[in-house]
Amino acid sequence: MTEPRESAFHLTDGRLAAFLDGRLTSGERDQVLAHFAACVSCRREMTAARKLLAVPGAPRRDWRLPVVTLAAAALVFIAVPRLVRIQGLPPAGASTERAQPDVRPAVQIVAPAERSIVIATAVAFQWRAVGADATYRLTLQDSTGAVLWETTVGDTSATLSWSVRLAPSQEYFWSVDAQLADGRTAKPAVGRFMSR
Repeated sequence: MTEPRESAFHLTDGRLAAFLDGRLTSGERDQVLAHFAACVSCRREMTAARKLLAVPGAPRRDWRLPVVTLAAAALVFIAVPRLVRIQGLPPAGASTERAQPDVRPAVQIVAPAERSIVIATAVAFQWRAVGADATYRLTLQDSTGAVLWETTVGDTSATLSWSVRLAPSQEYFWSVDAQLADGRTAKPAVGRFMSR
């Protein structure tokens, strides 16, 4: 299944590598983090690249070329079919009928509210339902994009597991993806909060 793009623009391989390498200024880093909050595709790409870098025993030097090459290959694999659609050509095997606008329901975040400050030991997540019998996947990531916790529920709320320890005064991102009973997916929601 193809993931929907959450924004019209995406991070370049060089920008992603600079973020992972810690070579961005604080202002540039804040811009990239804000982009990750709004763009599921780039956040997942960054998480995948970070996992590659975390392989035990992997050399810490000379990692940029393989990571950039892998990221470029992934982008080509993902972006080329989408670019073809953007230019008005249907993807291979697709019907030539006029495309319908995206009328999927969107997940709406209730709590924690955007940029709110929460107690690190008592984080409760809540969002609005998108349909009867929908299932929701909640993902919590730190500011580097590392996945700290994931859970799938049939309700519109979840409480952070006691086994997950949040650091005080840190920014965290959370997202909710929904699958409807008829197999369709809802537009995901992304939020961020600070812990105390």
